[in-house]
Amino acid sequence: MPITEGQVIDALYRVDDPLIHRNIVELELVQGLIVSGPHVDLEVALIAPEGAGALRHRISEALATIDGVESSSVELVPMTDPERDELARSLEADRSTPIPFAAPGARTRVLLVASGKGGVGKSSVTVNLAIALAQRGKRVCVVDADVWGFSVPAMLGIDQAPTVLGNRMVLPPQAHGVACASIGFFVREDQPVVWRGPMLHKALEQFLTDFWWGEPDFLVVDLPPARATSPSPWRRSCPGPRPTWSPPPSPRPNGWPNGRG
Repeated sequence: MPITEGQVIDALYRVDDPLIHRNIVELELVQGLIVSGPHVDLEVALIAPEGAGALRHRISEALATIDGVESSSVELVPMTDPERDELARSLEADRSTPIPFAAPGARTRVLLVASGKGGVGKSSVTVNLAIALAQRGKRVCVVDADVWGFSVPAMLGIDQAPTVLGNRMVLPPQAHGVACASIGFFVREDQPVVWRGPMLHKALEQFLTDFWWGEPDFLVVDLPPARATSPSPWRRSCPGPRPTWSPPPSPRPNGWPNGRG
């Protein structure tokens, strides 16, 4: 029985773009399809180069499930700037609220990782927790909200800049199955960050509004030390159940009074 284009499209509905986490048919990324007997030629729009390997693998796996397909050719065509801008507009239109985690019925669980002071292993807890959840098959995102000690990208081994769609939406880079947003992507390592109060809270809120997160199972937030800021803005932005993980304080040398160090 000959292969039909409909069979191929049905198989591609099971292929999610690795950066947007939605299927490539609904995203209108399938730009060309030719079926020649047992061979399938496919042309798919590529949002960003870092997603190429995973996208090609997922497409090949999906095509292999179709009875009668003996060979295939997949061409990934980089999106133009106007196409990226149109994609960003489409994704924004699908949002019911500016902060997706605050939408009624949002299924993402938000975990706030906090500590009373810096240097107690808070970022290590954040990264290890995120990777452990990803290894259990969960989709996980991390926000490195510690703007004065942004270390999460380095711990994850991320050294690439985020992908920007149309100067309006940011796609977080990923490693070990974890997507990450950090101020470290936008400032030099030796550049001082002097944000405080409302300016800081507004900047951190932009991590939730300007980045495209989709619908992850977990959002893990590495908060600044409690002395610098409070988790209240995050609680307002991310309602619903959210355990707060607090690493134990580091040991104090003898003679140090409580509340210092």
